[in-house]
This record gives sequence, C-alpha cells and structure tokens, in this order.
Amino acid sequence: MDKWFDGHFAPMVETARGCPFSCSFCYEGQSWFSRVGRFSTERINDELTYMAKKMKDHPNVLLCISDSNFAMYQRDERIADHLRKLQDEYGWPNAFNVSTGKANFDRIMRVSAQLNNKISPYVSLQSLNPETLRIVKRKNIPTDLYLKIQAKIQSLGQQAITELIIPMPGETKISFLKGMHTLINSGLEQINVYTAMILKGTEMASKEWKNKYGMKTKWRILPRQFGEYCGEKVFEVEEVCITTNTMPFNDYLECRGFALVSQLYVSEQYDVVRRHLNELEIDAYDFIYYCWKMIKCGDSELSETYDRFISETMDELWDSIEDLDNFFSKQENYEMLLRGELGDNLLRRYNTHIHLENSIPSFNLAYKAIKHFVRKKLTPEIMESLEASQKWVGGLRNIGSIIKRNSGPKLKEQLHLPYDVNAWYQNNNDTVQLLDYKKKIKYSIFADTPHIRNILNEGQQLYGEDIHYCVGKLLTNWRISNFWLKCETQA
Repeated sequence: MDKWFDGHFAPMVETARGCPFSCSFCYEGQSWFSRVGRFSTERINDELTYMAKKMKDHPNVLLCISDSNFAMYQRDERIADHLRKLQDEYGWPNAFNVSTGKANFDRIMRVSAQLNNKISPYVSLQSLNPETLRIVKRKNIPTDLYLKIQAKIQSLGQQAITELIIPMPGETKISFLKGMHTLINSGLEQINVYTAMILKGTEMASKEWKNKYGMKTKWRILPRQFGEYCGEKVFEVEEVCITTNTMPFNDYLECRGFALVSQLYVSEQYDVVRRHLNELEIDAYDFIYYCWKMIKCGDSELSETYDRFISETMDELWDSIEDLDNFFSKQENYEMLLRGELGDNLLRRYNTHIHLENSIPSFNLAYKAIKHFVRKKLTPEIMESLEASQKWVGGLRNIGSIIKRNSGPKLKEQLHLPYDVNAWYQNNNDTVQLLDYKKKIKYSIFADTPHIRNILNEGQQLYGEDIHYCVGKLLTNWRISNFWLKCETQA
C-alpha cells in the first residue's frame, strides 16, 4: 500500500488475515479513499475506477470513505455521480463505511439517493443535556428539525442513526436516560453510545477540566488495533473518561448497560416489536426500560450475557499504558487478543452474541414485556395474535440458527399460523392492525442460501473464522435483514 494517497496517511499494514483481494487500497477488508482539496475530482474518480475494476468480483467488500464530512459539499456530489456509474458498470461498491456531514442535509440526502441509498446519514448529537452542551461549547440542531430529518431518512428506506458520548461534563444518569427517551421515541434504528475519549490538545484533556469536573480516566486498547512488528508487540490505546463529578462509575456502568439493551431493541431485528408498540400504544422507551430492568435484576435468559458485558466493561480499563502493555505483551494474553476474546468493541460483540446465541430468548423477553404493558386489555384475540407474531418472527429471524443452516443444504420449512402476520408486516399502512389479518395461513420459509453464503464466505476471508467477530463486523455495514429467512404464502 502506498504510504501516502490523496493527502492522507495510509497505515503500512498487511491485508487482514490473508485476504485474497489485490486492491492496493485495502485495509482489513475495506477499500479506502479519502478526500482533500489538493487533488482534483478527476484524480479521485480515476482512483475509484481502478478500485472498482479490482473489486468487481468481490461485491461484498465495502468502500470506506475516510472523510468525516462526506456529502456536505458540491464536489462530493460529483464523486457520488461517478460512484453510481461504477455501481452500475462493475456492481461495486454495494456498501460503505462512512460518516456523513452534519449540515447541508438536502445535499446529503441527494448523495445518498444517488448511491442507491447505500449510505445512511448520521446525525451526531453527543448529548441532549443543555448543561453538557453549554460546557463543551456545542450546539445541536433543533430537536424538531432533527426529528424531521430522521423521518425523511426512514421514508427513503434507510437506517436512522445517531451518536451519544458518555460521561461528558455535566451529564448525569438521569439526563442521559432523558436524552435516550427522546431518541428512542423518535423511531431511531441505531443509537451508538461511545465512551468519552480524551483527545490530546483539547480542553477535556487539560488538568483544569479534569479537576473542575471531577473527571477520572483509564486506558483501554482500541478495538482490534494491535499487531506484532519486527518481533515487538504493539498496541494502539486510548484514554477514556469513566467518571465525572455528576456521573459516578456505577452510573457509567448502568448507562453502558442501558445502551446495550436499547441498541439491541431499537435495531431492525426488532422492527416487528416496534409495530406492536405503535398499535398497542406502548411507549417505546418504557418498553426498553422494562426489558433492561428485567435483564439487570436476573429475570431474563439474557441476564448472564448482560452481567458478562458489565464485567468486561470494567475489565477492559487500565490505570496506565504500562499496565495495559505489560498484560497484553504476555503471550497467553496476546493470543486472547488474536482470538477476539479480548480487545473488541464490547457493544458490538455482545449485540452480536445475542443475535447469534440468544435470538429466541430476546424475542421471548420482548413479547413478555408487551403483554405486561397491555395486561389490562389483553383479550384472547390480542394474546392469540401476539403468539402468532412471536412464532413468525422466531421462525424467520433466529440468526444463529440461520447462519448454521447455511453451512448445510438448502432447507424449507412450513409454518402454520392463525393470523397472516407476513401480510400485516409487509403492509406499511399504520391504520391496519394485526387483528385485521385473522385467517388460517400456511407459510413456506427458506433462506436465500447463495446470498448468505457469499456474505459469510467473504466475511470470513476478511475477518477470520471466529463467527462472532466476523458477523459483528459484517453487521456494522450490512443490514441484518440480509440474514433473515424468506416467507411465502402456500395455497
């Protein structure tokens, strides 16, 4: 890989895990380009054409655009026009790792549409607490405009995504949950909650800020950022804030735990549950809060997984770089990094674990929570319709079972239900309820085996044989619906 391209430094690294792809702009299975003003649009487009020709036989390799404000400027529209031509001619790129700009949303939406809606605009907020925003000198877009933007994004069939950071100065557990209430009830499909990174040269890194806001920091390894070079083990680390004078460490852990549960249940995997919440007039935040409480107090099959997540959230933190380096330099610990047992993004890892190992328990908890909120009006008809929906969603979205099934022959199964759940789900008319679809129905459910196998095979070439890490990386940029079973009505 060239050391410099397009004005940005490109890491001198080997392609991950023996990746067979010959693209000269590849890092861990992602083709990269970055944009700065020094090079012409023509040169950028020439580079992209070169990459597309190399990647045309590998359509599942995503393109990473290392421009954190992509699609904000006129030049980006010209680049997007060229990318669309490459999509049409070479069938690549089909997926992107990119953060869009935070302004000029009309242009961002045009660029997204031009790219077949393959990129999802980000609306990063960091915090919804007015005091925190005042301290960090940040001004978010007005809430009503924010909600309109998210509604527009979803109307185009894209995922609505936002980001928060904890613990920021002035943020409390109560203010964080209040902000999550607003975001969850806005219909977002992805809420990424990051731990505050202490960036060198910023006010937050100064002794004055740390003393003023009671900030305590630790060190942790950046997810999968390590290697052995010239016989020496090297680790990329970050300093993170885990306590302030308004958010003690236990509250930080609670917020992280709530982030895990909310990230799970707002995702596309549970959009059927969201339909039920809307129809039965259940507050989405209250639903997730109830699930979190059930998991946290040990009343769910997910509780053991949740407890391990909290334990690892504590164990990934180190008092000093030296302590971290000494621990991971030991061969037995370094091998745990290589196997992915340590050093991964914990929210990604544990959400993936639930998808692969606990899909059915996660749906069981969701439907238990729904029944709890409608217990006063839970008629036999509502109960029967919910049970039919639970069987339908369990049959089509048990991701772990689906992935294991795709290592064998193509299978078809039959599903008999008293409600036509599939027709109800496919109908986007919110005024029509599941109760209106009462009829005995027989479905044939089956996997798009070649499509799933293709994604998994290339994923394992890029990310290794560990299926949890591989699927976790794939789900970062591929919608989980790619793994669902198909459903057809039988006569």
